[in-house]
Amino acid sequence: MNHRMLVSALFLAALALPAAPAAAGAWSRPDLDLSAGQSFGTDGDPTGGGFAVALAPLWPAGDHARFGVSVFADDIGTSLVEVYDRNSGQDLGTVSTRHRWTWGAAWRGDYDLVRRPRWGSSVSGEWGWWRVEDDVRGTIQSAISAVGVGLGVDARHRLAGTHSVGVNVKYRQLFDPHDSAGRHPWHYASAALEWRWAATAEH
Repeated sequence: MNHRMLVSALFLAALALPAAPAAAGAWSRPDLDLSAGQSFGTDGDPTGGGFAVALAPLWPAGDHARFGVSVFADDIGTSLVEVYDRNSGQDLGTVSTRHRWTWGAAWRGDYDLVRRPRWGSSVSGEWGWWRVEDDVRGTIQSAISAVGVGLGVDARHRLAGTHSVGVNVKYRQLFDPHDSAGRHPWHYASAALEWRWAATAEH
């Protein structure tokens, strides 16, 4: 499935980028932020949320700010129905009738709110492009593109070396003037575990 391939590519990139040769120069070695968690608070139908993953290389932009690009894939929800035997009325179980997910890329900027030797917290903003797709067991039924913005906050604990782990919460708002009927989700949130690899040790 397309979304599984994308998620796999994100994780492969996460493993490959920190291994880039140091000789390439500091400008080519961004901090790398990888998060995986759960989406929730979706409007529209289906709802229910699902797996959410994002990868962002972020370059320093001053002492307390970073700027880069985020790529992401978020499950929005799945519609479920009970199936019954036409003759006996026996319950045959639950099947999915429609699955919705979104993927895309956005410019991202982070700014440190707290920066201590072992703990840190930052706020982030995003602006970019979202693709929302509905499928039935992998076969796409409909799709729409939208411009969107996001706002997030995280808290991290610094480990040995240049690694840190933490949690983040994000809110995304999508805009499409052609969907006045509200057939697609135009806002959702996510909560995730976060791993960050810094190009240089933070102080």
